[in-house]
Formats: sequence, C-alpha cells, structure tokens
Amino acid sequence: MNEIDATKFVVLTRGRTGSTAIIDEINKHEDVVCWQELFINLDSDPMLKELYDNFGVDFDRYGLQDWFPTFDLWLKQTKTFKLFSKDVYFYKGKLLTISKIMKTYLQEMENHAFDLGNQAVGFKLLGHQVLNLPAFLAVLKELDYKVIYLERKNVVKQVLSGVIANKRKVYNQRNYIPDNKSFSVDLNEFKFLVSVEMSEVNVQKSMIEFSEIESLYVSYEDFLSDRKRFHTAIFDFLKVEDKEIEESSFSIVIPDVKNVVENYDEFSEFLHETWSC
Repeated sequence: MNEIDATKFVVLTRGRTGSTAIIDEINKHEDVVCWQELFINLDSDPMLKELYDNFGVDFDRYGLQDWFPTFDLWLKQTKTFKLFSKDVYFYKGKLLTISKIMKTYLQEMENHAFDLGNQAVGFKLLGHQVLNLPAFLAVLKELDYKVIYLERKNVVKQVLSGVIANKRKVYNQRNYIPDNKSFSVDLNEFKFLVSVEMSEVNVQKSMIEFSEIESLYVSYEDFLSDRKRFHTAIFDFLKVEDKEIEESSFSIVIPDVKNVVENYDEFSEFLHETWSC
C-alpha cells in the first residue's frame, strides 16, 4: 500500500459515546484498521502491564496478532532526559522532543498498518489524552491526518452512563447481560458533571476548528438511528469502499434507566426541572 494513497485518521471523542462498539465495527472493514486506544496509560491496561512486566520491550514475545504497542509502552524503548526543564527522548541514536517522538511513533505505527495491507489507518483518542500531549493536533496536521469527531448529543445520558459504569465497574462488554443492581445518583454532583462535559465538548470542537484539520462530525445517536448511513459517511470520508458491516457484539450497558437508578423518581423530576428532559 502506497502511503500517498492511504488515509490516516483519528477518532477524537470522550467517554461513554459508544466509541468502543463503533470502532469495533469500523475495524470489520477489510481495508481499515483503527486501534482502540494507543495513548492509554500502561497502568490502565492490566493485560499489557503484565506482558511488559514479563517480557519488557521484546514485543515479539507478547504473542499478540495484528497489533501495535501503545505509546506509553513503546516509550519504554527510549531513554528520557531533562534539557532546559523539558523532556527529551533518546531513540535510535537521536535526541527527540516530545512532538518529534510522537511523530516518530505515529510513523512507525502507520508503516506497520500499511504493511498489513490497510488503505486507511487510525486510532481512538480520548479528550483528556489530548491534554497530556502538547501540540498533538499540530503533529496530526503535519502528518496529514483527518479527524472524526464522535460525540453523544444527549449529554445527560452520556454522563449517567459514566456514573453507572463507575459504580458498577463495567465499562465495555460483549454480549452484556444486565444484572439487577441499582445505584443512587447524587443530583448535585450529576448536574456538575453534565456542565463539565458540555464545556469539554465545546473546547474540543474549538481545538479542531482552530487546527484546521479536515474533519467529520458524527454522533452516537446517528449510529443508533441508521448504522448503514453512519458507516457510509465514515467510509466515504476515509476514501474506502462502502460496505455492509456486521453489527458489533459490544452491548448497551444501560438498556433501561429505571432499572439502574435507585432514586429514579427523584432523578427524573430533577432532570425535568433542570433540563426539561
């Protein structure tokens, strides 16, 4: 695959937007690869953490197929130094700044994906991960990436999903069978979280607009209402053939709010009074 003919992209989103299921479906296209989370902290991925503890940076011994190391794991190959109070990285005989080491990482990831025969290569990036990566959008623009911005228009349901997931300790699961547990929701905290979420989404959209990166805006609601149309828009944006895609086995973990919110009557009245939901 000639890199000139390929599309490079990032799915920029926030938590509880259906991104795991959506990316799972995008990956079912034979010409596309989209890594779920390349910029997750190593300590947040127990499987990779265990593999690293056992095999270090000898990635061939991990026994994983068609994968690429996360950025945090890949950085273990480098040596980090302070230069004028800033981190620099020694890698393959060169001292690199944070922006250059990110660029090197992405280029190695791209080459790996192209070697696998993909026509489009991308990855998911959560909003808080961008904040931890200085000038990251500038690096993406320099490398000719596109941005697919995935949001959940119903922020109230998005925040509720996050609150319940944190309490239940179940975030994403295939073929999920709901249990009978219900949880009390702190109304003042919930209102604060919704306000923060709305603000963060606006900040992210402003960042994309300011960066002038070619972008496509999609929503979880679009995905639920018309999967075929949703996929067509994405595949057209990625310049790959439009295809019918098998539905993901990742499940909606809150099929009925009444069954999971212990103080549902109070919660429902609060929503109506606050946001006319």
